[in-house]
Amino acid sequence: MDDIFVSYTEKDVAWATWIGEVIEAAGRTCALQEWDSLPGGNFVVWINEQLSRARWVMPVYSPAYFTSKWCTTEWTSAMARAELLPVMVEPCTVPAVLSAITYANISAADETTARENLIYAIRAQSPPRKAKFGFPGKKTAPPQQAPDEKAVVGARWAKIAGALTVGMTLPEARTATIAAVTASDDDDDFDDSD
Repeated sequence: MDDIFVSYTEKDVAWATWIGEVIEAAGRTCALQEWDSLPGGNFVVWINEQLSRARWVMPVYSPAYFTSKWCTTEWTSAMARAELLPVMVEPCTVPAVLSAITYANISAADETTARENLIYAIRAQSPPRKAKFGFPGKKTAPPQQAPDEKAVVGARWAKIAGALTVGMTLPEARTATIAAVTASDDDDDFDDSD
């Protein structure tokens, strides 16, 4: 017994085989006409066997899928058993009778996201359970950061350089430097715009 029978139209064979590859890499088994319906066999009998044996039927939704009489037969048969795992590979209008069944939409996803969504759909892994919009309560301000040490040192040097003038004697330069450092220490934000 295969876990999943992938129901698709010939137009979507590339999608179907990619889906089959993901399903089997995730540890599930699947049946696809492209891989499993041998030449010379009776196609109608083969489809009937797959629909009877599979735990789930995975219709591959696309505009071509819903115009195929064979695909319509497959999804309506599977719907009678209520074991559909649909996946949309191309935007299309889903028949009203199927609109209540959630499908995995991978039509606009990148490969990684499409693979993850498909793995979640086949129940091979649970999706991450996270809050959709983050914390809904009161937002708090981010913690205050200590002043950048390089900026503080740079501001002090700027004050010292501003206090010194050409022609000062060493004692005058020392006094001016001490006064500039003291003013910088007293200034809480080390504002160098003074």
